[in-house]
Order: sequence, then C-alpha cells, then structure tokens
Amino acid sequence: MSVVDEKQPGETDVERRPVTFRLSPVAYLGIGFLALCATPVAFGAPGLQVVYLVPLALAFALHRWRTVASTSGLTVFRMMGTIELPWSEVTSLRIVGESTVRAVRADDSELPLPAVRPRDLPLLSLASGGQVPDPLATAGDDGGGTGASASPAAESTEAPGTAATDTGTTSPTDVAGEAGSNAPGAPGDSDSER
Repeated sequence: MSVVDEKQPGETDVERRPVTFRLSPVAYLGIGFLALCATPVAFGAPGLQVVYLVPLALAFALHRWRTVASTSGLTVFRMMGTIELPWSEVTSLRIVGESTVRAVRADDSELPLPAVRPRDLPLLSLASGGQVPDPLATAGDDGGGTGASASPAAESTEAPGTAATDTGTTSPTDVAGEAGSNAPGAPGDSDSER
C-alpha cells in the first residue's frame, strides 16, 4: 500500500477528496433540442450553418462551468478561464436570491460559484475541512426551531466566516410552515375554527 492511499486517524474519504459542483447534465438535452430546432435555419441559405456554433458554445460552457472545493481552497472554472481562491482569501459566503452563492474576498469583491446552491453549503463546509462553517449546523444549534437565524451575524448580508442571506430567501422551516398552512385542518383553516 502506498503512502498516498493510507488514511490518517480520524480522516475520511470525503475530507480528502475535492468536491466538484457541476450543472445538471440534463441541460444537454435542451442544448440538443436547440440544435435540432436550428437545423431548418442552418440549411435555409448557404453559410447559415454557423448557427450551429450557438448550441456548440452552450455545450462547451455547460462542460466548463463548475466549482471544485478542497481543503486548500476553491477552484472556479468559467467558460474562458480558471480562478483559484485559497480559503484564506474567503471572508464569507453570500447567498443571492434563492439559488446563487458567491464567495466574498478580503477586498470585498465577490466571485460567483457556478453550480453551488444554498443547499450545497453543508457539503462545501465539509470539503473545506471546517475552514468555512456550516451555516445550517450553526442555525440548528439554536434549538428554537423557529426558522430564525441562530446569530445576529447570520442575519446581515455579509457576515465574516458565515453564509449570509439576502432578503427574499426562505429557510426550509419557512417553506414547511407555508405548506402546512394550506393543509386541511391546519391552524387558521376556516373548517378548524368551526
């Protein structure tokens, strides 16, 4: 057995391997459909075959856009380049809207993380080796179960070392509360008040 294959005590495979966040491969079906729909246009006149470059460029972008997280830092692959960002330069993570996560650098510039969603933050925390705290574990330690943030720092738009949220996002408990309010017999239902 080589030295590379040996695990240190308490070390798991997940902590050692980088985690790759990619866009869904189902998107290739949409790109294929776009290429199929471009066929009548492409053969409508000589020279219009360049229309096929659009689906080809989209397929290339889908293949390139990804984020790799390891214990040393983040590697962000874009369509025309790669950015390596060590964890020491990441001051916080910012959630924009309901589906975008950005890494906030020490100089307050933001780097969008392709294919990383808010639901992926616990895995990102695990891949960082604990250098980025898990915001869901921090919120779950409160014990209140109300869906509110565990600390005032998590409520701001940019809190050092924690993921922050913009207004307009909902926590899983908020979604469950909304779904339960429409159920028959739920508190506030007109039938249950009678």
